[in-house]
Amino acid sequence: MYSGLISAIKKSGVIPLSQLKPYLWQDDIQDPFLLTRRMEIFLFNDKTLGIYLYSSQSLSLLRNMCQIWHIVPQDDFGYECHTNIENQPLLLHWGAFKRRPHINGKWIKKKEELLGHKILPYNPETIKKESHRNREKIKADCDKMARLRSLK
Repeated sequence: MYSGLISAIKKSGVIPLSQLKPYLWQDDIQDPFLLTRRMEIFLFNDKTLGIYLYSSQSLSLLRNMCQIWHIVPQDDFGYECHTNIENQPLLLHWGAFKRRPHINGKWIKKKEELLGHKILPYNPETIKKESHRNREKIKADCDKMARLRSLK
């Protein structure tokens, strides 16, 4: 069971998942995202990526490199914009890390403050457990509804 972002990346077939390991992170509610030096990339819908840019310089460079739309300045940090999922290799190449940042490092802590959420290493097991728990809850709710209907 993959999350929406991972499934979309697999469907697009643009970059193998094995090459995305240094960029894959998740927040405290297990939503995966791609983190680069200049941006956070998340799945907006099936064919669109959402991007949080950290600076106006990044925005102007990205405008020149690929088609972006729906540019919205954010109050607490840079900009939010959208692009096609096919532009993902370009985005990752442009903001690539030489090595993955340390989870307890200053850079990650600054990004957590900037983005307003916890940044954790991506772990597909937590997402599998979470989806299994959700299926169990849904089944229990359905059983409860069926019992209530039978009482009427």
